[in-house]
Amino acid sequence: MNDNVTRRTADKRTLLRATTRIYELDHNITLFQLQAFLYVANNEGCSQAQVQKFLGTSSAVSSRTVSRFFDKDYRGQKGFGFLRQERDPDDQRLRIISLTAEGRAFLRGLVDDLNYGD
Repeated sequence: MNDNVTRRTADKRTLLRATTRIYELDHNITLFQLQAFLYVANNEGCSQAQVQKFLGTSSAVSSRTVSRFFDKDYRGQKGFGFLRQERDPDDQRLRIISLTAEGRAFLRGLVDDLNYGD
């Protein structure tokens, strides 16, 4: 079999593993929500305003999107518990967002899925 074909097949399997992990978390999760989570994971300690700017949405939309990854979402329903929000000690108006241990474990699993076979 051609090396390019073999590599593309391996790439598809890798993506399938990662998307399966996400689907098992919640089959209704959107790419937009996942982007918000990955932004915070890559910019740990960012503010809600920074997430809003990255997503290019209103503060209400970005807050609702990120809240899905807190212990409880904006409606008070059980969230994933992957992110936590704390007040910035230097500016009490700002909320700082970071990963929880559960969030780190989920992210590590995604990275492992994507690096499988490398």
